[in-house]
Amino acid sequence: MKIRIIMICLLGLVLLNACLEDHTNLDYNDVMLPDTVRVIDKVSGKVTTLSHSEMFQGSFSLLAGTEVELEAEVVYSGGAELDYEWQFDGNIIGNEKKLHHVFTKEGRLILLVYRGDKTKVTDYHMLINLIQPFGSGVYVLAKQGGKTVVDFMRYYTEKESVTFLGQPMEMNIPYYEEQENVFSLYNDGEELQGSEPVKLVWGQGKDKTQVMQVLDRDWRHSMAFYGKTIEKVVGMDDEFVGEPVNLFVKGMVNVGMSTLLYGEQGDAYVRTNYDNGTPNTGRFSSQRLRFDDPNDVPDQGWMDVEANLVVADKQVSNNWAIIHEKSKERFLFFSVSSTFMPDDTGGVDYSVVLQFPEIKLKDNEVALHKFDKDVIAVLPPLGYPQRTHIIYKDGANYRLQAHTISASIYSVPHTVRYTIDGNTLLGADVAALLDKEGTIVMKSQNDSRQDIFYVISENTIYQLDANGGNKSVLYSFESGRKITNFFRLTPWASQSAAPATQYFSGWLFAVAFDNGEFKIGRLYKDPLKPNEMQCTYLLEKKYDGGVADIKFIYSNVIM
Repeated sequence: MKIRIIMICLLGLVLLNACLEDHTNLDYNDVMLPDTVRVIDKVSGKVTTLSHSEMFQGSFSLLAGTEVELEAEVVYSGGAELDYEWQFDGNIIGNEKKLHHVFTKEGRLILLVYRGDKTKVTDYHMLINLIQPFGSGVYVLAKQGGKTVVDFMRYYTEKESVTFLGQPMEMNIPYYEEQENVFSLYNDGEELQGSEPVKLVWGQGKDKTQVMQVLDRDWRHSMAFYGKTIEKVVGMDDEFVGEPVNLFVKGMVNVGMSTLLYGEQGDAYVRTNYDNGTPNTGRFSSQRLRFDDPNDVPDQGWMDVEANLVVADKQVSNNWAIIHEKSKERFLFFSVSSTFMPDDTGGVDYSVVLQFPEIKLKDNEVALHKFDKDVIAVLPPLGYPQRTHIIYKDGANYRLQAHTISASIYSVPHTVRYTIDGNTLLGADVAALLDKEGTIVMKSQNDSRQDIFYVISENTIYQLDANGGNKSVLYSFESGRKITNFFRLTPWASQSAAPATQYFSGWLFAVAFDNGEFKIGRLYKDPLKPNEMQCTYLLEKKYDGGVADIKFIYSNVIM
C-alpha cells in the first residue's frame, strides 16, 4: 500500500513539472475565472452570490421608478485588470462596479466581468422583479409646469422600537413615499396630454380589473390606465362613436356595466362596458342621454337630459345613480342591470332613466321628482344604513334630507321607490359655513358605522353627526390658505384605541390647499396635551398649478 502511495506522489510531481515546463502559447490566466462574485443592493443590504451560468443565479425585488444602487464585489486571483458592464434586456446600462439605475419594468440583468483586453469575459445572470407599489397609497391629480400629472404616494409601515410615556414598545409606524409622474414613468415617457385636469374616476370590472380614468376638461385629452400597472388603456378621443358637440368634461361615474360622462352644459353620454364590465372596453355614443317624461303636458317626447350633477351609489354592487336636473328642478334615477355570459367574457347591459315616484310628504320635506330648492351637496350611501343625503338651501335656511332608495333592477322594466327618513334644519353656525364660497361637504362613517359629515371651510375641518348637529372642530390648519380637497385615509385609529395607537398611528389624512400645497399628515392625541389635537406631516409637496383631485387606495380597494 505504501508503495502505491509513493508511486502516485511521484507521478504527480512529474505532471506538475511538465506543466511548469510547458512552452506552448496557452496562457492559463485565460481560464482563471473570478473566484467569487457578489452583487449587493446598497439600499436594502441584500447580498446575492453568483456563479458563471446562463441560468438565473439570483433576483432582486426593487421598487419601480426608484433609483437603485447595485455594486459588484469580485474576488479574483488572476493578474489581469477587471472591467465591468451591466446589461438589461440587451441594452448597456452601466460600465462601473457600481450600477445606478431606475428600473421601470422586469427583465434579465446581466453582469459581464472582463479580464485584460476584454476578449475574456464571464457573464452572471440575475432577474429583476418589480414591487408594484400601487396597492395602498394616494393618487394625486395635479397641474405642474403647465401639464397634467398623476403622482402616487405609496403607503407602508415599519415596525419600530419606540418609547411612550416612559415605556418601551414596538409599533407599526406609517410612512408615505412619493413617486412622481407615474403615468409617464410606466408608459415609456409618454405624457398626459391635458392641461386642465378635472378629476380621477376609479372603475372596476367583474373580474377585478381596475382602471383609473384621468379626466381633462377637454375630453380628447382624457386618458385611462390600469390601476395595478399604470399602463395606458385608451384615450377618450378613441372612445366615442361620432364626436360630441361642445363637450367640456365636468364629471364621470361608473354605474354597473355602464359609465355616465357629463359636461359643463348638462350634456350626458353613456358607455356600455364589455369584458365583464371592465371600464374603457366599450364606446360612448355621441347621442346624448335622453328621457321621455311620462307626465309632461303637452307630451314633449324624448328630451336630452340636462345633468347638473350625477352621483352614483358607492356600494360594491352599484347599479344606480341619481341625476340632478337643475333646470327642470328634479332628480332622475339612472339604473343598470347586467347579464353576464356563461363563459364570463362579457354581458348584455340594460339601462334606463326613470322618474322618481310621487310620495306623501311631511312638513319641510321635498319630493325628488319636484325638487325646487337650491342643491348644495348630494352624498350617496357609504354603508348601512344605505341613506342618500341631500343638503339644500331653502330661503335663508339650510336643511339636510335623508333618503333610502330602493330599486328593482333584476327584471324589466326597472322600477324605483324611496322613503324620506328625516329632514333637519341645520344650525346657524353650520349655515354660516355653508354661506362661504368654496365650502366643501363630505360624508364619512365613524367607528360605529354611523354616517357623519365633514364641513370644510377655509382652513378648518368641522365634523357633524348623522343629523347635521353637534358641530366640532376636527382640525384647523395654518392660516392664510384655503382647503380645496381633503381625504380621510386608512388606517384611522378608533376613538377607543389604546393611547399609544392614537399617538403613533393616529388619524391619517391627505389635504390640498388653494396655494398648490399638498400634504399627507397624521392627527394624533398626546396624553400630555389632552385638550388639543396634534398634527405632524409625513409628506409635503407643492404644485404650481394646484391639485385637482385626490384618490386613496388601500389593500387594492379604492376608498
